[in-house]
Amino acid sequence: MGKDKLKIEGMVSLNQAITRIEELLDSLRNGAIHFQFGDESLTLNPPDVLDLELKASKKKKEQKISLELSWECQESVNEKEVKIGSPEASQDDSEK
Repeated sequence: MGKDKLKIEGMVSLNQAITRIEELLDSLRNGAIHFQFGDESLTLNPPDVLDLELKASKKKKEQKISLELSWECQESVNEKEVKIGSPEASQDDSEK
């Protein structure tokens, strides 16, 4: 799988920032986050356990909060070959 990246940044009002964060929270609760900016789009599927990094800093004229959520993509069961049966059945198949 290739590396897809979508960056959205710019000045917004506090209410607009709150709305975007609430949309992100709703998407996290639903298990899929879909980003769209113009013709570009990206969908992420976070697992139940992920890495959280939260930073806050204050300098003379700038204050900042950074939030990072990250995870490794796991193969779904559908993408793997699944065999179910007893060990004896597997041996019988290999003898044929």
